Amino acid sequence: MERQSVITRAHIRIASAVLTLIGFAYTYDAIKLSLGDPPGTGVGAFPSAVGVLWTAFGLYVTLRTPDIQIRDGEVGVWPDARMMKRLGLAVTLCAGFIAMLSALGMLMTSGLFLILMGRLAGAPWGKAILASVVLPIFFWVIFVKLLQVSLPSGALFVYLFGG
Repeated sequence: MERQSVITRAHIRIASAVLTLIGFAYTYDAIKLSLGDPPGTGVGAFPSAVGVLWTAFGLYVTLRTPDIQIRDGEVGVWPDARMMKRLGLAVTLCAGFIAMLSALGMLMTSGLFLILMGRLAGAPWGKAILASVVLPIFFWVIFVKLLQVSLPSGALFVYLFGG
């Protein structure tokens, strides 16, 4: 019988701490970019906000990791063929998000991304569509209206609606 190792709180904390340090380095580089005048209108506003949230969430997960014990057998052997396919699709979706951002804009690209990523994660169509409508609008209100960060509207939106 194959011996299975246990994934403990310490393992999760180490992984989380590494990802938090990467987030901290990202934030350090992002805050070097211009925040603009008024603050939040420059090229560094969005990356700085992402970096701060990344680091804050990483610290939270690192410090508040629940005491769980998962056996490797419960997680599965990684990467199996099915998981590699899903991982490849997720990476493709992320690359597609970046590639389509200037053409479709933040709202349309986020909506399409969330539908596809939700379905990839196993969400039913109704919940994936609901999330793809509500979340981009929510984040648009937060960033554009409250924080006054300029998000790309997309060439298609400009062409169809004149700006």
